[in-house]
Amino acid sequence: MLAVLSILAACTDDCAPAARPDGWLAEQFKSEGVLWIRAERERNHRLAAPLSEQDRRALSRYFPQDVLGRARILVVEGFDNPDFFSIFEESGEPYPVDLRKASAIALLDTILIARTASQGSLRDRLLFHELVHMMQYEILGLEEYMEGYVEGWARNGRRYRGIPHEEQAFELATRFWSGAEPFSVEAEVRSRFAVAARTAQE
Repeated sequence: MLAVLSILAACTDDCAPAARPDGWLAEQFKSEGVLWIRAERERNHRLAAPLSEQDRRALSRYFPQDVLGRARILVVEGFDNPDFFSIFEESGEPYPVDLRKASAIALLDTILIARTASQGSLRDRLLFHELVHMMQYEILGLEEYMEGYVEGWARNGRRYRGIPHEEQAFELATRFWSGAEPFSVEAEVRSRFAVAARTAQE
């Protein structure tokens, strides 16, 4: 250990990583994130199934029928972090979220749920959470969604739970699960992100 510390202490500027310009990490996160979401959606969409009639009935008071009709769901064994997450390691930053520990992910209209979370009430709550993200994608479009997601991450101490898109998904899923009066997720998303008209999915 002392030998390692001595080597590190003796390292000159020549062996230090090149400094990144301000905002570089956020820009890379945004651009690489868009590409990853599109690629993963294409890879998984053809394997995914439509929501069951039971799910659509239970969720119809919260989401538009056309959104529920387009949604697809796939149970998977688990998740890996994207290759581009190496940018966080190189920058000495923690991952914005460790997908290896994730229970579900929304890829535009395709929702992946880990097998360990694919049954019972946990599955229903996760599905609602991810459908909120699908609604955000529908209204904002992928590029704007990702831009806001990354800006929220950077502005709120680079904390996953501080990202506005995640805050809203957790909040609305909790309202849904608490048995509160039905509400329009579309209206909630439009109000939160001040969007007047739906943007076509990219």
